[in-house]
Amino acid sequence: MGVPWFQLRGLARQHGIVALSSNYALYSDMSNRLVSVLREYSPSIEVYSIDESFFSLNGLEGLWPSFSAMGQAVRSRIWRDVCLPVCYGAGDSKTLAIS
Repeated sequence: MGVPWFQLRGLARQHGIVALSSNYALYSDMSNRLVSVLREYSPSIEVYSIDESFFSLNGLEGLWPSFSAMGQAVRSRIWRDVCLPVCYGAGDSKTLAIS
């Protein structure tokens, strides 16, 4: 990481690695789509970065048999609507939210 491509070109050729350019406009669009799905599950969303968000489950406990079931439902919905694989974690705080 952070090594200039010209220094890795030979190694990449040796191992059949292909370098592709980033598409940040697409990445941002996909992130926005994902967040729009999350907003349907909780009114309290904190978009932490382009690929990480937190949302509060306070007051939503009775809607799901468990937080695990809720997480699985959100993952399935994101996969269905946005075609992104995601993982989730739950905890008493952002620091304690583990997947």
